[in-house]
Amino acid sequence: MMTLDRAKNIGRWHPDALAWIEKAWIEDLEISLDGLRWNPQTLKQISTTAFGLSKTLGRIGEMMKLLAEIEVRLFQLREKIGIDRKAPSNLLPRVAAFIVEKNGLIAPGKWIPDILDRAACFDPIHTINRDSVSLQISDLAAFQLDHVILLGNAVNWPGEEDWRQVTLQKIDTIPQDLEFPPAAIHFSKAPACWIRSSPSVFDAVQEAAELIHSI
Repeated sequence: MMTLDRAKNIGRWHPDALAWIEKAWIEDLEISLDGLRWNPQTLKQISTTAFGLSKTLGRIGEMMKLLAEIEVRLFQLREKIGIDRKAPSNLLPRVAAFIVEKNGLIAPGKWIPDILDRAACFDPIHTINRDSVSLQISDLAAFQLDHVILLGNAVNWPGEEDWRQVTLQKIDTIPQDLEFPPAAIHFSKAPACWIRSSPSVFDAVQEAAELIHSI
């Protein structure tokens, strides 16, 4: 558990808001300050929780600037893609992100559908809820995927309870036992950005857009 004094020390000696929130996240698997609980489920909650934490630590100005810059970057990204923010799902590429596990695949939920949505993609696996889903290759035909993004091999996957303990190993080639026809296969170069609920998660939106829309 991170204490308020320790958190303030982190905020004091890290000049960059993103850096000290990342450090707080990496070094302490649980953050609870003055009733603020870091357990976001969506991209919006990641932003609001980061904002609340920065307010508690007296770094609100830096975080406001960071979040504003992120929103501008995401708006410009959408403009570059050329697909309206309100475009219906049937006009978007059908995309899913997977973690490769020993006995199959995991389609992580929570903010992953938001990442794909902000990158002008549609995640058909999480239309009902945001729980992570364990799947076999044979299950994927029903989702009619256009693209698959592989985030990595799961060295440690503790389950839906705590993503903060997930450990991934980057994969650069398609495992011989994995085939996703007719979907195109892409490999994330920064899988930690996808699963870490800190402001760096927005880098995953950029990566998704580059992989799917070739921008």
